[in-house]
Amino acid sequence: MNDHLKSLAYFGSMPYFSNLIRNDCRNIADWKSFKKLFNKLFQNGWYTNHGPLAQELEKRLESLLKVKHVICVTNETIGLSLAMKALGLQKKVIVPALSFAGTVQSLIWSNLEPVFCDVDIHTHMINESQIKSAMNNNVTGVIGVHMWGNSCDNSILKKISNDYDIKLFYDATHAFGCTFNQKFIGNLGELEVFSFHESTIINSFGGGAISTNNDKLAAYIRNSRSSYGRGKLEPVSLTGNGRFSEAQAALAILSLDNYEQRIKQNLQKEKLYKSLLNIPGISFINHPEDEKTNYQYVAIQIDEEKFGLSKKELAVLLKAENIIVNKSPFFPLVYLTHPANVHQQYISTKFENAISISNSLIQLPSSEAISFDTIKKICEIIIFIYENSTQIKKKLR
Repeated sequence: MNDHLKSLAYFGSMPYFSNLIRNDCRNIADWKSFKKLFNKLFQNGWYTNHGPLAQELEKRLESLLKVKHVICVTNETIGLSLAMKALGLQKKVIVPALSFAGTVQSLIWSNLEPVFCDVDIHTHMINESQIKSAMNNNVTGVIGVHMWGNSCDNSILKKISNDYDIKLFYDATHAFGCTFNQKFIGNLGELEVFSFHESTIINSFGGGAISTNNDKLAAYIRNSRSSYGRGKLEPVSLTGNGRFSEAQAALAILSLDNYEQRIKQNLQKEKLYKSLLNIPGISFINHPEDEKTNYQYVAIQIDEEKFGLSKKELAVLLKAENIIVNKSPFFPLVYLTHPANVHQQYISTKFENAISISNSLIQLPSSEAISFDTIKKICEIIIFIYENSTQIKKKLR
């Protein structure tokens, strides 16, 4: 990079990248494999309603996660709603203030009131003291949200759920293939709900899955999902069209086929970012050495005082270079957005850790389409911005 500020696109130069460097389309199967499996779909003449590909996928997921039941659904939000109904939740459920919109919206769709609580500043996840401070007599459940390929502390949360006689379940969007105490995510709490969005390690055109070792819960959820693939008949109060299509199953199966290779590639990309961005003001989200993780997300936090610029300012400068960083999937914080903010008591609440994390967090491009050379160029730009942060700050005023 040139050492003059005009070499930055924000100040008049051409963008460093001619095409957008995006962080969303993470793992799309190659066309040849996709076409072959789709031909099988048409040969079967079975397009939805718990067809053979969906059944194959559920069995493979149960085997991989070492869990008794996996029920695939059309998307995670539907999965969460079905799960909440199966758990018999009423009134209020504790949820971290640093959470996905779909997690909270599924609570509201289920006529449950979210009770927000702050998160741990280091792990970004719900913890013991925060839950206890949010507890009241109307709370019937708590949902933990696994973050960045790391797990909530299930031992502590399980004790709390037992002590207060409330249901414990998890949003496992970030945690497919990850472990807690060497046990795969999917086996914790009463149940766990995965997303198969294109940004996750398993892609199925936005599908999802519910995992549980509880036979009765699994039967209830299968009967609630649709009449197809319900197995043992279980009386349910409501059903939802949560059925998983054969097209979704086909793409998910292809994701599973190269899943281990993708984890290895993700790890190498994270290592490259860490080796190049070893500069003041940038800290990475780390993973326990004794646990499995998918390395799907390269998240950093910007310390404005040490880096010289805020997370927002860095994101603007990178966007001008056609580098689209995710300014956090939790921005703005979900408790401040509609429909969660109908619960007015949270508008004035200061969840200090959640706010601090949201204001400093950036997710760097690391998808399957991002090459190692591209990562090196992104780091080169970030380092240049850091080295010239004092001058840049003056020009941004």
